[in-house]
Amino acid sequence: MRGTVWRDVTLITLGGLALRLLFVGDPGHVVDLRTFGEWALAAAANPWDRAYEATNANYPPGALLVFELIGRSYRALGLSDATSLRI
Repeated sequence: MRGTVWRDVTLITLGGLALRLLFVGDPGHVVDLRTFGEWALAAAANPWDRAYEATNANYPPGALLVFELIGRSYRALGLSDATSLRI
């Protein structure tokens, strides 16, 4: 039973990776990606209680926390351009 589960998980993971590789050159939803990048940088630059005031984010707080972590990581790399931030 355990071997079957691991085999299934491995096949699903490899299938997902293969599917993703088919679209690696696609720019995605450019406006959404730019918006998410702006939210990430704004959440990282502002205190938690001011993050919604600093941006037009309309996602729940848990999602904004994820954006903040991504924004902090991005800033730690010395980068600050939201248009090149790909989430």
